[in-house]
Amino acid sequence: MDNSNKSQDVKRSRTAGGTKRGIENIFSVLPSYKRYMLIESVWAKPINDLSPIKIYKDLRNQVKRDLKISKCKKGLLVEVESENEVKMVMQVKEMCGMNVRVSKDEYLNRSKGVTSDRDLRGCDEEELVEDVPGVIYARRMEVRRGGEKIRTNDVRFSHSTSRN
Repeated sequence: MDNSNKSQDVKRSRTAGGTKRGIENIFSVLPSYKRYMLIESVWAKPINDLSPIKIYKDLRNQVKRDLKISKCKKGLLVEVESENEVKMVMQVKEMCGMNVRVSKDEYLNRSKGVTSDRDLRGCDEEELVEDVPGVIYARRMEVRRGGEKIRTNDVRFSHSTSRN
């Protein structure tokens, strides 16, 4: 295999979808709903202390669907697959006789990554956050050479995993 073709393939794969227009296209295929919901106890007693079988049955009876449920530090993590399931889970106010609060988990409903593209060199962080749908955070990476900070083509992104 010719090494020059290999290096061209690497260059193409690094820049594919990396421009501002390409980033917008990536975010256009995201779901319109937050995928992970958090159910927390309103009382001092953690919801995690309850029987997982009782929790599952109670939530299934209220939502009328089988959902993926797992325990986490804060309470219960529920994975939903549609906007309709989000609405049904958000209506839950009590589980197994315990008052609960349901919210969209902001940490799990985001994704982080780094992109490298010469076309982004002229963009500042504020522009990327304001003008690219779904981007929550953007930070230009820098290197030090001879005590001087130099901006690179690399940008660290944090974006929502949904369009909302």
